[in-house]
Amino acid sequence: MSSRRVLHVITSLDRGGTEGFLAGLAPKLRARGVEQEIAVMVDGGDHATTLRDAGFVVHELGMSRGVPDPRGLLRLARCMKAFEPDVVQGWLYHANLVAALVKSVAAPSAKLIWNIRSVEMDPADYGWSLRLVVKLGAWLSRRPAAVVFNSDAGRQAHQNLGFAPDRLTVIQNGIDTQKFRPMPDARAAMRASLGLNDATVVAAVIARNDPAKDLPGTIAALDHAGGVTGVFVGTGTDTLDAGQHVTLGMRRDVPEILSACDMVVLGSKSEGFPNAVAEGMAAGLPAVATDVGDVPLIVGDCGRVVPAEDPMALSAAIAAIAQMSPGERAALGARARAHIEQSFSMDVCVDRFAALYEH
Repeated sequence: MSSRRVLHVITSLDRGGTEGFLAGLAPKLRARGVEQEIAVMVDGGDHATTLRDAGFVVHELGMSRGVPDPRGLLRLARCMKAFEPDVVQGWLYHANLVAALVKSVAAPSAKLIWNIRSVEMDPADYGWSLRLVVKLGAWLSRRPAAVVFNSDAGRQAHQNLGFAPDRLTVIQNGIDTQKFRPMPDARAAMRASLGLNDATVVAAVIARNDPAKDLPGTIAALDHAGGVTGVFVGTGTDTLDAGQHVTLGMRRDVPEILSACDMVVLGSKSEGFPNAVAEGMAAGLPAVATDVGDVPLIVGDCGRVVPAEDPMALSAAIAAIAQMSPGERAALGARARAHIEQSFSMDVCVDRFAALYEH
């Protein structure tokens, strides 16, 4: 049983994969005796509420995206001095740098751990400021005791960017299979609320509207597949030009939405460990996904994996699942859930983080 005190520093607590992962990880670590507080650079966010409701102290640093703010750094320094953490754990590029800078002054004896959840980025898709932050991260990557990735693809990509190889380690995401599970009793009501009849084949696309997710390519693939309706859930998806497909923006009832669907689809150009695919599979859905990050390990033989940035290949795979009988899809979905339960347990993930704090 650990008695470590960990201060998590994260860029925001809006709805997103990393933010949701931390919100799920923190209670599991607390059950192992790890005392934690969370400092968030940008105020607000649904997961800030979730964590507070679970009894965690969440410090809001009052910073703005893309705007350095010395007042936020001072607030973080005060948090560190008051909490006296054994470990300062940064989450995502900006928060990693902020955590390193402030820890060196306010908690010099604490262990520093960074978390990076992305793989490679296309420079054309992102601004110069983020590219600079990544370069600074590589330059300072010997400062942390460990830089944690959720996929081997992410580890390799960042080693190629100049991050110190001996600091890089992989802890794959754990999936909450109690939260994400088949909910057959919710299917009819959710379909009705989305304006979908029972005969429609529905594909869940759970992703924020970001260039790396290639949602326009996914829309094109769904259109070409014919007879399949996509349900897009995630920040900014309600602004998509998606034609006949359903665009919901950010929602809090993703497990229930998955119950109304027949497959989960990911059309990303790059990923590390895409939680959305694994969570959809845990909900009993076959997966169709592009060959990015650890997708082949996640999907296994429980769906289709196709090349990235190839809408026609993605479309053909979507059509292949759509043309199965409902019984065939259900059997493939049951196998998908069993695969996630066996291979991507949250308990193993929590064990590895707890061990990292100790050693």
